[in-house]
This record gives sequence, structure tokens and C-alpha cells, in this order.
Amino acid sequence: MFMTKMVALLLLMVLVGSAAAKFRADQPDPKLAQAWIAAGKAWYDKQEWVRAQKCFDEAIKADPKSDDAYVGRATVLLHLKEWDKAIKDFDEAIRLNPKRGAAFGNRGVAWAKKKEFEKAMADYNEAIRLQPTYAPAYQSRGEIWGHRGDYEKAVEDFSHAIRLDPKFLSAIVDRGIAWQTIGNYEKALMDFDVALGLDPKKISALYGRAWLRATCPEAKFRDGAKAIEDAKAAYDQKGDHLAFRCEALAAAYAETGQFDEAIKWQKKALDDSAYVKEKGDSVRERLKLYEAKKPYRDLPPPESSKK
Repeated sequence: MFMTKMVALLLLMVLVGSAAAKFRADQPDPKLAQAWIAAGKAWYDKQEWVRAQKCFDEAIKADPKSDDAYVGRATVLLHLKEWDKAIKDFDEAIRLNPKRGAAFGNRGVAWAKKKEFEKAMADYNEAIRLQPTYAPAYQSRGEIWGHRGDYEKAVEDFSHAIRLDPKFLSAIVDRGIAWQTIGNYEKALMDFDVALGLDPKKISALYGRAWLRATCPEAKFRDGAKAIEDAKAAYDQKGDHLAFRCEALAAAYAETGQFDEAIKWQKKALDDSAYVKEKGDSVRERLKLYEAKKPYRDLPPPESSKK
């Protein structure tokens, strides 16, 4: 299967290269642009971001009026964390096609990454208005509600996204985190379990379940041994936010009384300056707690927030 895809990709690139030889810069060629877009999508699927971007660059040269080309390049730029460039391309795509809901939704993601949450919310709302069945817009809007501390609305949006796409992993995990934050630990565990049933290696679900099992203020939901198992599984995966996985391991070991291990892993987390900046003094206080041979407990939410 891998070789078949590679051969198909190479053939596609040959065809694109042949067509490009006939291309005149002053004469838009939508067919050539579509060939470059197809090549860009193939590289995108292989997570070859730079190669994908080059294909979309060529697609835009071939047809500057192709909103597909701008959306393709903008989506690649999101993966490259080039937020401003992505916004610029989404702007152009929207100018060319103002009814493209997904373009608004994805531009909202870029705004959210820049912490321009009001602009992000406006884009998500417009994406939903234009395309009511576009699940990612509900999931992304749910994240904004969570950032604002309105977890009931966050749950509502995550649930809507899941109804539209029952296998939408990010929405399932995000809803689990929201349930956990408002104190509905049973529903939180159910969502983490569902997510891990769909993808046993989903880092955010492993982290969420490990953290809940290690730090839950309600003893009946704590299970230190299982928390260690989940935290180790999360740590073993490739990906960003390694320090957060270290802190989950530390909390899990502390729950089982293995405070030397808890101290070791919390110190490892503290080696990440970005983690310390994001989490603040609480992570250093947690280390002091482990040094005093005490486990960490999340604070229970107000009773009024539980549903």
C-alpha cells in the first residue's frame, strides 16, 4: 500500500511538472492549479509540510483566484505555526469565496493560537452560521468557552461536535477535560475511555485519565497504579508537551507513595521553561509537596458547577 501511494505521488508530480513546462505566468491555468493542489494534499497527508507548501505555492501561481490553493497553503502554515501568514492566506480565500465556512473556522484557529480569542470566536460563529454541520468549528468554539471558564457551554459545543462526528477524538477528550473541571469525574472517565478505545495512543486522553486517577479530590476515582500505567504510556509517545506528561507521572507516583520517583519526574518537568511559565508557581509548590511526602490533589469545584 505504501509503495502504491508513493508511485501514485511520483506519477502525479511528473504530470504536474510536465504541465508546468507549458504554463505561462500571464495566463491562469485552473487545471494545472488543481494538479498542484492534489500534489500538495498528497504531501500534506504524509505530513511533509514544506513540500506541501511548495505545491500550494505553485497552485497559486497557476491560478491566483483558486480559494482551494489558498486554503491548502494556509492549513499547512498552521502546522508550521506561521499564524500571521496563515491568517493572510485565509483572508484571501474568504475574499475569493465568502461562503467557505471551513476557511473561517480555520482562521479562527490561527487567531486562537495568537490568543486573539474574540476574533477567534467571531470566526467560529461565522463558520457555524455558514456551515452548521462543520464539527471542528463547534469543537474549537468549545475551547474558547473553556478558556472563558464557561464549561457548561464548552460541554454543549463539544457534545454537538461529537453528535456530528462520533469519532471526533479532540472533541471527546476536550469534553472529558471539561467534565473533569466541573467535577463530573464519572463522565470525564467515560470520555477518556471512549477516546482511548478509538486511539489507545492518544496522548491527551492518556494524560487526562492519568491526571484524574492520580489527583482527583474524590478518593473513589483515584487509582495510582492505573495512573502510572497511563502516564507511562503517554510519556512513551512522540509529540509536544513532554513536561506535562512528566508532571502526570510525578503525580501518579506520589499517589502510590513513591515520592522519590515523584520528585524525579516533577524536576524533569521543571526543566522545561515554557511549562514553568505557563503553569506558574504551582508547579514548584507541587515539588515541595512531594518532598514533604504528600500527594497532590486537585481542588474540588464549587457544588453549583456539578451537573
